[in-house]
Amino acid sequence: GPPFVMGSMAGMLLMGAAGLRAAMAHAPGADGRRRYVVYAMPHVGIDADGVIGSVNRPGQDRKTPACGALMAFRAELESRTVKGDLDPYDLEMSLMRQRLLRAIPYGDVPGVVELTTIARDVILEDLRRTAVKLPGWDEVDVALFSGIQVHTGDGDFEIGRAHV
Repeated sequence: GPPFVMGSMAGMLLMGAAGLRAAMAHAPGADGRRRYVVYAMPHVGIDADGVIGSVNRPGQDRKTPACGALMAFRAELESRTVKGDLDPYDLEMSLMRQRLLRAIPYGDVPGVVELTTIARDVILEDLRRTAVKLPGWDEVDVALFSGIQVHTGDGDFEIGRAHV
């Protein structure tokens, strides 16, 4: 059947247990076994000059940040102006920011690749911690692929690995 999209800004898993239960309810299982394929892949751009964190997108006349949310968060870290409150008009960014702050030592400003890798690790940790608490999770098959999707002006590439 069709995919159940669970993505959020920076690829974060913000849907929680209720969202995962909804995803589980959408999977076919006529033979009594439900099967899932999960991709956990935040993204980063590499522009035509080799700069990591921006990309020359087809059809645009200027470079843009990729991942824009992660680059904005990193700029906040650099300027020491991180917004810690929950903004009801920018929930995904607020939740992404709060979650990543827990994974970064106080005062650190990770590089672009390091921050993207931290986001990937956080996504995997959140998936594992949330999924194992769900009723019936031990009765499903899951193929989990994680990595970082790399955007370039010439196309997208995935750098990742499968998890058992």
